[in-house]
Amino acid sequence: MKGVERAACRGANAEIFFPISYGPHIPEVIEAKEVCRGCPILEACLAYALENGETEGIWGGLVPDERRAILLRQATPAAAPKPDALELRQVLDGHRQRLDWTWHQVAQVVDVSDAVLSKLSGGRRMNPDAMTRAWAWAAEQDAGVPA
Repeated sequence: MKGVERAACRGANAEIFFPISYGPHIPEVIEAKEVCRGCPILEACLAYALENGETEGIWGGLVPDERRAILLRQATPAAAPKPDALELRQVLDGHRQRLDWTWHQVAQVVDVSDAVLSKLSGGRRMNPDAMTRAWAWAAEQDAGVPA
């Protein structure tokens, strides 16, 4: 690890960085985190631990569970932004007009009630399943799949 000679933990008691337990009230954890807080290579130390799969010890000021949480967040793809109801309404309306359909016909194809579909005109969202079906139908229309 680059810069290790400047690490705040250099010369400190290594046992505080590898306690038996990692709870937030364990004196060794508190002491180790205090040492890390002022360390000039804190970020490099954390990056090293994450990149090398360090499963024990306090690295970069974080205990193993905190590092695992970072790795989990990095491994989990970000959820795609969900378009709002008004945008869905506009997309559905474009297909409705192109097909020369009524809103009732669109509601039947999307498998929702007319009342649920009418929520979109006020900018309110439908339940997630209905939104998914509506977007899927719109995507089929965009791809040229017949209704």
